[in-house]
Amino acid sequence: YINKGAYNISVQMYGRNAPGAASPGPLHVTICEMPDRCLLPLELRELVTAGGAVTAEAERTWSGTTLFPKAVKVTSLSADPYLADFVDV
Repeated sequence: YINKGAYNISVQMYGRNAPGAASPGPLHVTICEMPDRCLLPLELRELVTAGGAVTAEAERTWSGTTLFPKAVKVTSLSADPYLADFVDV
């Protein structure tokens, strides 16, 4: 759970081994309890394919009532799709 305060958030996205899987991005990765209860997104760029990972780290502040993260929302801000194997938060 996340109480009020500042937190260091780290996200790693691992690329899939498939032709065309890489992307210049950007992608937004958002940690949410519900669709309208989320921390601000972290941005990932230069997304690589299999054998590689992209990391984003940032401080995020939460000022609402206790947040119980239940989902990771990934939103592409590019027309170039990215195929990921998994995401670590």
